[in-house]
Amino acid sequence: MSKAVYQLEPLTCPSCIKKIESTLSKTAGVESAKVMFNSSKVKTESMNQRCAGYCNSRYWFSHG
Repeated sequence: MSKAVYQLEPLTCPSCIKKIESTLSKTAGVESAKVMFNSSKVKTESMNQRCAGYCNSRYWFSHG
């Protein structure tokens, strides 16, 4: 299992946490996603290294 941490744009609304976690959890290979609101980061656990690269290339989390 591979773990990764991604820096997000600053989060201003807590309701976005669920959207981000839900979207990432639906991504192929992602086992779990946890958003840390105060630091604007997301931690993921994935099945393999390829997924970590894939998730990084799909870094489309813009707040709004």
